[in-house]
Amino acid sequence: MVEDPYYLRFFRDSKIKADILTNEKNFKANFKKFNSNYKQLISIPIIYKTSTVAVLQLIGYDDSYILNPDIEKCELLKQVNNYFFVYEKLALLTLILGLKS
Repeated sequence: MVEDPYYLRFFRDSKIKADILTNEKNFKANFKKFNSNYKQLISIPIIYKTSTVAVLQLIGYDDSYILNPDIEKCELLKQVNNYFFVYEKLALLTLILGLKS
């Protein structure tokens, strides 16, 4: 049974890198109230120094997928690192600049 929101894990443990939920079993294991419209969820922690400061979440609904669900999870994570890494850095830069202003 899920005891707390999924995203809080990223704040408690900054060793967690990107994570991908790709099937109903994964969603039910991580969310108390699973919305059956979710097809894929990609969570990318935004880490500053040694702490998670935010989590970027990309959600595929209904029949849409962000990345090909037929490939292995390790390959999906490589694609996240290749394609979404820049967004993580832009979000971190935005947070830092916002804090300094």
